[in-house]
Formats: sequence, structure tokens, C-alpha cells
Amino acid sequence: MLSFFIVVWRGREHEQRIPMDRTKWLTIEELAEYLKMGRTKLYSMARDGDIPASKVGNQWRFDREEIDQWMKSQRPAADKEQTGGTE
Repeated sequence: MLSFFIVVWRGREHEQRIPMDRTKWLTIEELAEYLKMGRTKLYSMARDGDIPASKVGNQWRFDREEIDQWMKSQRPAADKEQTGGTE
């Protein structure tokens, strides 16, 4: 199932159906859905620098490509050996 989001611009809500899988920057809610993890855990990980994140004002944003690379780097050593990765 694809998720969509609504764009708010200049105080007006505009329905702009862009599939979430095409957005570069994810909100904490989108990331939680994408990774199937809790928002609280992700906030802690972002704050502690355990996950790639950018803070804009008081909101966290996550680059989808960096998250995908980070996820791949989290594989156990046995998986890395099979795929030719390094530790």
C-alpha cells in the first residue's frame, strides 16, 4: 500500500497526492511507517546520532537514500560476508 501526504502552503491545504516512496525527505511519522518502528525510539536515535537525520527548526527530517544506506549497514556480519560488504 502506498502512502500519500497533503501539502500545506501559505496556510492553505492543497491536496497533492505524491506517493511517499517518491519523496526525498521523510518526517518522523513517515519514517516510523517506512521502518515499522516507534516514533519515540526514532526520536531517541536521531537525538543521539544513531540514525542519519537533519533537524529543521524543531522538526526532524530523514533523507530516504541515507536511511536506506544506513539500514544496509546495520546488517549482521554474516549477511555482509554473503553480500561482499565490509564490517
